[in-house]
Amino acid sequence: MAYADRHDDHDAASCPLTLLFGHEVFRRAYFQRAAEETSDSERIAELIPDLFLVREMEVPDAVGDRLTACRDLGRLRAWVVRALDATDSADVFMLEQPA
Repeated sequence: MAYADRHDDHDAASCPLTLLFGHEVFRRAYFQRAAEETSDSERIAELIPDLFLVREMEVPDAVGDRLTACRDLGRLRAWVVRALDATDSADVFMLEQPA
């Protein structure tokens, strides 16, 4: 099941958290801090699809696969920072070759 399919019942128009995450300053602060404060690579890997969904961007299965395969905390944190400004998932990985 694709990551986004698990969230099909989410009503973004009436969800207070989604509305709050719609504010750029809050969204950046939350995701950067979450990435910096955790030492769990799986949790950091989950931040990027969450960020894409908040920004109403597509989360291809290949992105999820690549994120869950990575255990390098520094690389995952760098990807979170890139995802904050990405226009699509390719922007997150644009300077790297698949591992």
